[in-house]
Order: sequence, then C-alpha cells, then structure tokens
Amino acid sequence: GLVSARRESALGFERGGRIETVEVDVGDRVIAGQILARLDTRAVEAQIAAADAQTAETAARTALALGTEERQEQLLARGHISQQRFDEVRTSTRAARAQQNAAAAAADALRVHLDLSIITAPFDAVVTARRADEGAIAAPGSALIDIIESDALEIRVGLPPVLAGNLVTGQSYRFVGDGSVLNARFRASTGVVDRQSRAVTAIFDLDAGSRVAIGQVVRLAVETPIATDGFWVPITALAEGRRGLWSVYVLSPIDSGYRLE
Repeated sequence: GLVSARRESALGFERGGRIETVEVDVGDRVIAGQILARLDTRAVEAQIAAADAQTAETAARTALALGTEERQEQLLARGHISQQRFDEVRTSTRAARAQQNAAAAAADALRVHLDLSIITAPFDAVVTARRADEGAIAAPGSALIDIIESDALEIRVGLPPVLAGNLVTGQSYRFVGDGSVLNARFRASTGVVDRQSRAVTAIFDLDAGSRVAIGQVVRLAVETPIATDGFWVPITALAEGRRGLWSVYVLSPIDSGYRLE
C-alpha cells in the first residue's frame, strides 16, 4: 500500500485579483486558521465604503418615513386625512425599510468578498507547493497553495476479500517499508471489490510519530494459517535434490522386501 495524508487541499481564491502577499513557502508548517495569502482589497474596500454610505442614506429615509407615518396616524385619528392617504404613507415606510435592508445586505455581501480575499489554513499541515508570487493575477478558483496534513497519516492497501473481512477494527498490524517496521491500526475497509484489481481497499491509521514519508510504499505483514495434510520428519532424513529442492527417501514394501523411493 501507499502512505498518504488523511487530508490534503489545493487552496485558492474564490474571486480573482492581484496577489498582495504570500506568507508561506514550500516546506513551512502551518496551523489551522493561519493566514497564507492575501489579495489586493483596495477596490473592495472602496465598494464597501460606498455601500455603507448608501445604507446610511436609506436608513435616514426610513427614519423620515417612520416619523411621517406617526404624524399621519395622528391626523387619521382626528379625521383630518383619509384611510387611503394613511395607507399610502405606511406603504412608503415599508418600501424605505426594504431599501435599507437591501443596501445592508449588499454591504454584507461585499464584506464576504473581503473575507474571501484571504486564504487561511483549514487544518494543521505542511505546504507542498506555491504556484504564484506577489503581483501575479490570481484566477478565480485556481490553486495557489497546496497543503497536506502530515501529522495524520494513513495507509491504503488492496487485499483479497477474505483477508480484508478478517481484519479487526482498532487492532494494530505490522507494516514493513525500506527496512523499517511500522505499526498501524485498522480503521475500515470499503467492502467493495475493485473491478480492475479485484481487491478490497483497507485503510489503516499510522501511529503518531511514525518516521515514514508520504508516498512511500509499505507492505502489510499478515500471518494466514493454511490447513493442509503433511507429516514431520527429522532434519537428518532430508537429502538435497535438484533445483534447490529437498527430498525424503522412504521404504515401500514390495513382495518379500522393500523398495527405496
């Protein structure tokens, strides 16, 4: 099987723009929430300022409409205006409040764009690739930084269905790779036979602190008892044969004597 990280991500900006800073380089260790890169946000900040100004303007209109509605309600109670006139004023108040809510929502949407102008690490990881530098134009959705979770490694092994079905969840198994011995605990298996390899993928979690590189090939060592007929003989009964095999000579009864076979 292959040693791989449990989680790996290719991080990029959701919206495009000019890259202002890239805070990390290949090989750096990062923690969850750490800022990795930023976009130039001057245009977005200007748009937010304009949206806040529009929100303040609509809020003033709403306040004026509310005051007008209160005064018109008093006049209605005294019989100085018609119900139709008061309904028109109340509708204007509702429209002003709706415009204020729309302006505030537009400002919030721009603030979301501002938040998306920063790439943060989603988990503790190691940087494996940096695809652009400061000043470059980042395309929306394009990968800028690749990270892998190096502290949580796993092994995926293709096994015969019978062997995969005998694995015990949580039990530690021995792996051998490049002369070193590793211990990993069985987590789960897909339970589905691959059409090409005719094997079931089993997943093992490596113990913390295992000294192994991601992408390294390791081999699962499993003892499998095989029941078969046989017999025991002393070592002195073995005679070296051809092609590296061993032979055992026996006496077979024949007539009044024996024959060596």
